[in-house]
Amino acid sequence: MKGQALTATPHENATPRVASVVVTYNRESELRRCLQALDSQTRASDHIIVIDNNSTDGTRAFLSTLDLRTPVTVVRSAENVGGAGGFSLGIALAIEEQFDLAWIMDDDVLPEPDALSELLRARDLYTSSPPAVLASLVIDTDGNLGQRNRSVPESSTDPAGYRRTVEAAGHGLAAIKYTTFVGAMIDLELARETSLPVVDYFIWHDDTEYTARLCSLGGGVLVPTSRVVHLAEHLAPGKAVGPRLFYDVRNKLWLSRSGSLSRLESLTWLYQLGVQVGRQFKESEDKRSYTRTIARAVRDGVASKPRYMSHARVIESATFEQLD
Repeated sequence: MKGQALTATPHENATPRVASVVVTYNRESELRRCLQALDSQTRASDHIIVIDNNSTDGTRAFLSTLDLRTPVTVVRSAENVGGAGGFSLGIALAIEEQFDLAWIMDDDVLPEPDALSELLRARDLYTSSPPAVLASLVIDTDGNLGQRNRSVPESSTDPAGYRRTVEAAGHGLAAIKYTTFVGAMIDLELARETSLPVVDYFIWHDDTEYTARLCSLGGGVLVPTSRVVHLAEHLAPGKAVGPRLFYDVRNKLWLSRSGSLSRLESLTWLYQLGVQVGRQFKESEDKRSYTRTIARAVRDGVASKPRYMSHARVIESATFEQLD
């Protein structure tokens, strides 16, 4: 293994040490823009961790010639472990190197110049216990609110949920129950108290499960003044076909059984899944193939359980190389 030492160096103007974590796979052009946007922040990250999911385009060559002001560590996975595996490894490395916060995003995300500083400003409003998760507002390339990567508002009427809602509103923020991995900032002290994103999800809904789990430990808030642009509207869960359909259905079943959501939320996810499957079956041109995929996803979603791993176990289990 070779590469630049991954060391948490305190920023001269801020106490928390922030590692930005970017997961990439075969999107060199988007990654270039993402890293430039991170390097141009008014309050830069203390370190950028790039997890390359064994890209086969020009990503590796590009990453080998990076020249940014912000220190960067590139970690190349020996295989494509999906978004779930990439984020799990990136957060695990940030924990291992004792950073305080991890700001996580896909490679097709462009943070606006003050996105990180606004997250940290919002965090500083909490004088005692900062939220476990602070989410940036996701917008599309036209400046409209992103429809796919939305933070879900806190709606609990129990005392803890009500208190989080009132406190967030007092700061001009919105309390949330969970969010996506498109500009979410994770408190790594709290992250040490629970398992990392579940690698076995591979793609889709791992972010919902993980951030819901963290928010249940320490709350979460949406910071409207921290904005990130999502460059592309990729195929959304609920419209997936082929292998992706399997992950969508299986993972929704896993999520409903995870305990990270309330009983009502779990039932809502199951109801929506039933509606989705019925609609897709009617629209499917190959109903036999569609039925086989759904049957396999339901079998695995009900009969199996994903692995929950600590940060040390994730690093121990991963096969990767650290690059210059």
